[in-house]
Amino acid sequence: IQSDPFQDLQVPAFMERVAKGDERPKVKDSWPAPLKQLLTRCWKAEHAERPEFSEIVTVLAGLLASEDGP
Repeated sequence: IQSDPFQDLQVPAFMERVAKGDERPKVKDSWPAPLKQLLTRCWKAEHAERPEFSEIVTVLAGLLASEDGP
């Protein structure tokens, strides 16, 4: 993901493409699958489909632990 994936959009275009159109930033294929899945779920339009914060923390902690190695 670039640092500001929608920096080229003015507010009305952002609202149309992101808030109404469900456009989301692209994620790199090289990123860990659990991170890509988490991001995709966090960006769901329906609030009920998004993960609870405790799940987000658990997934991120697991990813960080796996980066540290055994």
